[in-house]
Amino acid sequence: MSGSVLKLLSFISLLFDLTVTQVLSDPCTTYTPFPDSDRRGINYTLSNGESSIDDNELTEGWYGDKRYTLVEESPGFYKCGGWYPIYVQEQTNSNLTMCVQSTSDACAYTISVEARQCSGFKVYHLPQAPVHRAVYCLVANPEASPQFDEKPNITFELMDKELSSELLFSCYFNRSSENLFYKTIWYVEGAPIYTFEPLEWNSDDFDYIANRTLTEQLLKDNGVEKAGFNLQCGVQALYAPGGATSSGKLSEVQFVGVKIQWIPPTLSILTPPVFLPSSTQLLPTSCELLDQANDPAPKLQSFLQAVTCALQNRCGLPVVTPLANSTLKTVPLSSAVPIPRDVDPVPAGIDEDH
Repeated sequence: MSGSVLKLLSFISLLFDLTVTQVLSDPCTTYTPFPDSDRRGINYTLSNGESSIDDNELTEGWYGDKRYTLVEESPGFYKCGGWYPIYVQEQTNSNLTMCVQSTSDACAYTISVEARQCSGFKVYHLPQAPVHRAVYCLVANPEASPQFDEKPNITFELMDKELSSELLFSCYFNRSSENLFYKTIWYVEGAPIYTFEPLEWNSDDFDYIANRTLTEQLLKDNGVEKAGFNLQCGVQALYAPGGATSSGKLSEVQFVGVKIQWIPPTLSILTPPVFLPSSTQLLPTSCELLDQANDPAPKLQSFLQAVTCALQNRCGLPVVTPLANSTLKTVPLSSAVPIPRDVDPVPAGIDEDH
């Protein structure tokens, strides 16, 4: 083998070793996550008997988290899961001057910290804190958003009241394995009408879904006072309040109301799922529900009276019921209800969605 070839191979080997060394020493890939990151927020205060974070015992090295960055303002004494918060006072290029806050001094001690900009987040070379129970404070990284694309679906229940009933809508989805905050948004006719503020959900012991229920009162408060509209919900995830949110997906469109259609030779009364709270109910309880389990062939007039009540209560519309003295054929609740057409057609205007 010639000398020139040996030199070339030696150069390639050296270049490879240098590249591997740089990758292995890159703090953007070798950093350690902040310990106790969920307790380092500026609004976190120790409860009675809770142990303080103590960064005086922290192992010096590179630390980071895509969800967080170091706080750049004084959070106040006894915050961030410790007694003496540490925050950024000044930054010059990659060098940070950190302050340790005491009971009487916003900057009782100073610390020098090196920062490194990575892809969408920063890492920091943190020394041990100068005093016990001092803690580096974190805030949500405005650039980072979690990977969350769960598609929710709308579920409902009918809550009985003393003189009426109320529909409650829930936006159901499966939470991520990450510790995240979630923001639920409700849409009517494709436009957002109400947004629940971000709330953390990281345990099955907490029912996030029940705490983000859309009620009829919320609909009315936001200008939706009558049934006959398309409803959707969406969920966005974020690492912490104030941080960037995931794009999120919208649920399928759910029509809320009663549909009445004249289809010769039958009148089909179509009720969407929100008006079918159980296998024995056709309409909300305030409308004297028909019970198919106990009365398999209810009188048509009674049925139409129930429909009339539903439309007047939910749509605010008067309804003409021209059919009488006939019977209703029992069919599964998931399908249309056919009624023999043996009278004049339904008056104009009844073939509409309400």
